[in-house]
Amino acid sequence: MPRKQKARKSHHGCFECKRRSVKCNEKRPQCSHCENRQAICHYAASGPWLWAETGAGHAMATAMPEATISSESATASHYAKQPGGQHASHGTATPMNEFNIPHLRLLLSWTTSTCHSISRNHADAGVWERIIPKRALSCPYILHGIFTVSALHLALSDECDGIEQQALIEDAGHHQSGAIKMFTNPSDVAGPSEHLESFALSSLLIISAFAFPLVISRRSQAKSNPLDELVGVFMLIRKMINFSTPIMDGVKKSELSGLFLLEDVESSPSESSQRAIASLHELLSTVCSPSHENYEVFTRTIDRLEKLFSQLDSKYETISGSFNWVCDVPAAYIDLLQEHDPLALVILAHYCVVLHQLRKRWWISSWGRLVLDAVVETLSPTWSSSVAYAIHAIDTPVY
Repeated sequence: MPRKQKARKSHHGCFECKRRSVKCNEKRPQCSHCENRQAICHYAASGPWLWAETGAGHAMATAMPEATISSESATASHYAKQPGGQHASHGTATPMNEFNIPHLRLLLSWTTSTCHSISRNHADAGVWERIIPKRALSCPYILHGIFTVSALHLALSDECDGIEQQALIEDAGHHQSGAIKMFTNPSDVAGPSEHLESFALSSLLIISAFAFPLVISRRSQAKSNPLDELVGVFMLIRKMINFSTPIMDGVKKSELSGLFLLEDVESSPSESSQRAIASLHELLSTVCSPSHENYEVFTRTIDRLEKLFSQLDSKYETISGSFNWVCDVPAAYIDLLQEHDPLALVILAHYCVVLHQLRKRWWISSWGRLVLDAVVETLSPTWSSSVAYAIHAIDTPVY
């Protein structure tokens, strides 16, 4: 008998609609209810990936015109007040107000810092530093993507103060809104050249989807749910990879081929990882019989986690592997995560170990710890022993 599909509750509505128990249309920057009532509209989730859900692309793409204007004017005004932002006109020198200083700053940040921070090795470093910006000159969507990631990188830096950080968040939201329109306009990704650009942009959008909740949590006093945020990021990753799969061969033969170059490392799981995977299989056998509708879903998910652990233990480049795991697991597993199924959450807790190992990446940072804490809080006490491995792995200092 097929599993009965549960009605899913939206976790992304604004606080005012939740307080009034009305359905929120999740329009950004202000939902329709708050707009009609002239109420302040705040969201717990940053929403950079909400367009990945059916029908959300149009809403996200059309919800930003006012934010576009306010972001550019507010940011430009802020930067004009910074030291170095005031330049008196000497003789016939061009006045600085003829240049878009915020854009120049974001581009400078990209070329000097951000592009290096997202590269995995020497092969893709040159692609991000030179080839992607060159393509951005003829593709405004990529330029928006570059500006989005640069703004978030700056906003998460220790040197960024509150006023500047807010301006950068608004900038990032504006540019991301412009970037995702490439995927909401099918005619813009029709040719081989556009395939390369859309592949590069998909990587930038994935990075921004991880980074947005981190920077929003620094600014907002409202408590978001990292667990639901991560599931949303998973949905975006799966959408981006599914879009890229048919064009992957062409990208590998192009000037972007450096993005795929990885060292050939022999991988095998450590003893502790083997015990953790064995415990998950044992737990699965305890809670599900082989005839259970979800038994195969969990088995495949755990098997792919074992492969990911092997890469992690072999000092293999784990960023690609962590994304691939999200795409390789069955779609039904993502559904179970949305329903907060206990066994699905236990498996996710083990995946948090991988995220924690990637914490030096500014756009991943504390994701592993935050999601693990949310999983522990969601699970009943009877499941606490099932996440002991993940808790120990993340709590144990590495010297």
